[in-house]
Amino acid sequence: MPSSPEVSIIVPVHNNEEQVEAALKSCRAQTLENIEIICVDDASTDRSAEVIDAAQQLDRRIRLLRLAVNSSPFQARRRGVQAALAPYVLFLDGDDELLPGAAEKTLRRAQELNSDLVGFGIDVVAASRDSVADFERRLQPRYAELSHEAVLPGLFPPEGPVQMQVWRYLFRTELVRLAYSRLPSTLRLYRADDLPISFLAAAAARQYSSVPDKLYRYHFQRGPSGRRVETTDQFAFYLHSIDALDALTQIVRQQAAHGGSSGETLLASYEAAKLTVIGNVVKYLPGLENPSLAASCLEVLHQRVSEQDTVRAMEQRSSGPQPRTAPEIQPLTGSTQQLR
Repeated sequence: MPSSPEVSIIVPVHNNEEQVEAALKSCRAQTLENIEIICVDDASTDRSAEVIDAAQQLDRRIRLLRLAVNSSPFQARRRGVQAALAPYVLFLDGDDELLPGAAEKTLRRAQELNSDLVGFGIDVVAASRDSVADFERRLQPRYAELSHEAVLPGLFPPEGPVQMQVWRYLFRTELVRLAYSRLPSTLRLYRADDLPISFLAAAAARQYSSVPDKLYRYHFQRGPSGRRVETTDQFAFYLHSIDALDALTQIVRQQAAHGGSSGETLLASYEAAKLTVIGNVVKYLPGLENPSLAASCLEVLHQRVSEQDTVRAMEQRSSGPQPRTAPEIQPLTGSTQQLR
């Protein structure tokens, strides 16, 4: 492997022995050869590490880092970012795949426009295409380019709902490191773990661009999400999403207080993200088939978020994204490496 890879692909892994071989195969098949593949095993209890070890024997570009105790996808990605040698990073979950041109096409776009963030299309795999068509549509890039103050509201539209997945972007590595540096080093996030990094990166980015190609294959509901709630303990798992909001709240308020009009934009985008996260939790509330369990889960929810925000989140989910004009795209001036 060359000493200076152009893109680092970071793969957090936890008990993905059945899928991680395909994930790594998709990395090894990248048309851009000058990459490194950093697998971070988050204390798996299955054969995930053995599968990665075997892949290392086939490809020296693969590196395996191990966390001694399960620390959450948030921390696994942090460890990968810390170890990355390339100026740009892609994130790949251990149960998904990259399409062959992902690294090459996004890097080329980043270099053309000196972009901090490059978005791209997502291919959603599910048993029924009809069940994921709207979701897949929402994951596709909305803008070809965004600059300066237009980046955050373009990626986190104040009217919501928002998409917060980190695997939707190629990131400038220093941008992600800056985002992580603003969050506690011991923070563990098991739900909505993408939000703090994608939001803070978008808030700091000076230039965003995108490619329309679908470059990531996401397997819908392959993980623990989407399972029916039958106990309050199960609902509490989904409620961990609120931890991601708690991690961001103080940072956003402090930055907004000194940001003038940009501070108002920051708060509006954060509010949309907050309601999206709450709305994603609300969808797991049991229905009329179990009113007593639904009432118990709702009581647990309101220990973390207000009834008013719950109602607003439900309204946001029911209304969906509204048509809007593109944020003002400012001319490309100065270096986009100047992070705010």
